Amino acid sequence: MTTYRISDTAYFKIFFHAAKHPHAAVNGVLVGKQTSNGIEIVDIVPLLHHWTSLSPMMEIGLDLAGRHAASLDLQLVGYYQACERIDDAALAPVGEKVATKIRDNFQHAIALVIDGTKLGTADAGLITHAQASSAYSPGSPFQMASPDLPTRAVHW
Repeated sequence: MTTYRISDTAYFKIFFHAAKHPHAAVNGVLVGKQTSNGIEIVDIVPLLHHWTSLSPMMEIGLDLAGRHAASLDLQLVGYYQACERIDDAALAPVGEKVATKIRDNFQHAIALVIDGTKLGTADAGLITHAQASSAYSPGSPFQMASPDLPTRAVHW
């Protein structure tokens, strides 16, 4: 099973994107690379908030994010989302579609869902989803670049 490592920068951006829009769904893509130790998620590109469905704006955002990643010798390695409701931590159908599209170019693409009930605590508040056969299911291992990232994000 592939292991994912989330950098400080990537975690802070995910955290603050969700925190800036606590009443709205948000999403974005994970930027990184494959290493001998697994997948390094080094940055993210926030895409949308409020209207997070598949749309021309989403497609343009995905294209621009992919080009940005390539310019840094990186690639899109996954997708993240936070739901409108704090108690909803399910990967939305649009999230599955975007993650599958990313998976077409990166075999180990992952989806992260922000658990709003844990955001702002010492817990990372992220639920991983990897594709098993034809559907995404929770449970891929990940580690934070620094174990104190969630606490540092709250006190930033």
